[in-house]
Amino acid sequence: MQESLTKTDKEPDMAGTNGLHCNLAEPAVIAKNGGGKKIWFVLLISAVIAFAAIVGYPFAMNLLSYIETDNAYITGHIHTVGARIAGTVGSVVVNDNQLVKTGDLLATLDDRDEIVEVRKAEAHLAKAQKDVSVAKNIVVLASSNAHYADKTASASMVSATHSIAREEHVVRGAEVGISLAKQLLVQREAELRKTELDLHRYTALEKAGAVATENLDTVRRDYDVALAAKKSAANALEQAETKMQEARSQLEVAKAQYISAKASGDQAQAANQQIGVNTKQKISQESSVQEALVDLDNAKLKLSYTRILAPITGRIGRKTVEVGQRVQTGSPLMAIVSDEKWVVANYKETQLRDIRIGQEVKFTVDALGDHEFTGRVDSFSPASGAAFALLPPDNATGNFTKIVQRVPVKIILDANTPESYKERMTPGMSCFVKVKVH
Repeated sequence: MQESLTKTDKEPDMAGTNGLHCNLAEPAVIAKNGGGKKIWFVLLISAVIAFAAIVGYPFAMNLLSYIETDNAYITGHIHTVGARIAGTVGSVVVNDNQLVKTGDLLATLDDRDEIVEVRKAEAHLAKAQKDVSVAKNIVVLASSNAHYADKTASASMVSATHSIAREEHVVRGAEVGISLAKQLLVQREAELRKTELDLHRYTALEKAGAVATENLDTVRRDYDVALAAKKSAANALEQAETKMQEARSQLEVAKAQYISAKASGDQAQAANQQIGVNTKQKISQESSVQEALVDLDNAKLKLSYTRILAPITGRIGRKTVEVGQRVQTGSPLMAIVSDEKWVVANYKETQLRDIRIGQEVKFTVDALGDHEFTGRVDSFSPASGAAFALLPPDNATGNFTKIVQRVPVKIILDANTPESYKERMTPGMSCFVKVKVH
């Protein structure tokens, strides 16, 4: 057992020794035969790497300097032209794809109904203006009459007041005259009684022969004088009383004139109030004129709507209107695509980190071949495309799955873009866009 183990242990050793002796010359052979191949292999690998670096450098720099997307398209303003009033199409003067300028006639509607409305509004305006003219004349006439009545009433009241004062003075004078006439009558009656007594006494004395006839004649003359004076005093009293009655009558007349003048003053005040009423009526008529003017403007505006004009310069598209067609208010008739165009690139939200407003943009249009256009970043959409969708996603429903969103980026073309290419660009064309960020 021990011998077997020993022999077994030695056999490999002998073999190893023999093997060692046999491989002493191999390194030299390898160095002579395989060393050149290895060097050429290393040189080939180095050349391939260098070539790849030289060729791939622009691609690497492009990959690092630009952020690309093919989810982009050209868009622009598309103005839908519709009818602003209901009517029947009378003529269509444009064709599909035709270039029109702002204000060019596109189509017309039958305008006979609108012309009738304009004439009706003009008639209403003329009537309202005539009513205003009449109202103004009424106000002027009423003002003139009121002014004259006011002055006349004032003058009459002043005159009546003076007449009353004058007649009251006359009445007082008549009263004094009556008093004096009564006193004078009493005096004359006393003198008459005295002369009458003297006449009776001298008559008796003359019959008795106690006095001369001459004395009797003197007494008789005094009696006659006293009698005449008494009659004169009675007449003066009667005249004073008559004058008193006349003065009182005149005073009553003056008072009546004052009352009449006061009534005229009240009428003048009523006339002034009527001026206010007439002025309000005039203002109301003027308001009617303004309403008629508004109606006329509205009728003319509707008449102008029968001529459908181009709101902007561009090309006609989606024309659906034909002569004789009945259209309603707001019915779309055609569309005008404006000359202003820009690119909308829908970048992933993970690509927006290095994109800034004003950065240079290069893009190609599928329909225009490999021609590269330039532009710049103008603005970012205030929300992602999904947020503006008809049915936006609700991430709070419990079955949330994260999806990378896309945000529209507006890119405007450089001003030096050739017009020949601009004319061929139409909204909806696909683009390949890359934004230079480094």
